[in-house]
Amino acid sequence: MAAALDIRIRWLLLVSILGAVFYWFGSALTPFIVAGLFAYLFNPLVEKLERHKIGRSLGVSLLFLVLTLALVGIVLVLVPFMQKQVTRFIEQLPNWIAWARNVAAPWLEQRFGFSFEMFDSEGVVTLLQNHWREAGGLAGTLVAKVSKSGFAVVAWLLNLVIVPVAAFYLLRDWNLLVERIHALLPRHIEPVVVRLVRESDETLGA
Repeated sequence: MAAALDIRIRWLLLVSILGAVFYWFGSALTPFIVAGLFAYLFNPLVEKLERHKIGRSLGVSLLFLVLTLALVGIVLVLVPFMQKQVTRFIEQLPNWIAWARNVAAPWLEQRFGFSFEMFDSEGVVTLLQNHWREAGGLAGTLVAKVSKSGFAVVAWLLNLVIVPVAAFYLLRDWNLLVERIHALLPRHIEPVVVRLVRESDETLGA
């Protein structure tokens, strides 16, 4: 009984210490947490590459190369395409609403007795167009505000560098890191933790 109580007290102290660390240093630890999550999620893919006789360092490098190219592709192709489509939709919206008001609404009113007198279509068009103009300038406004804060810019740049670098080395040395953590586990909870981790890895690697 005393031994079980002692174990609970130790775990409570450990959780309290970890909670205090995350409370005081959460912003500094966030990039490393994100990097660790990235390494955990993509480790099964790197292990599959290893099974095809591709070294771990090379496999991690190939993974980062593919993800970088995919991200660049999204930024250069998808975002401008979506902006163009939304702009075209806003430009065509007055014509569609005019058709609905002049053609569809009278037909529905004649066939089913629906009344659209209370619907201010012109007000809707104006509202959407004005908000779209505001949304179009939102990115520039945000950039301007962020640029005024040197600390925010520096922090953003540091995170932009820290996350991929930490993720690269964590992913490359993931097996070594897992072995060291495994060695630190208390023996009485080791089977449960190992089983849960193995099930998670099998699910992600499926």
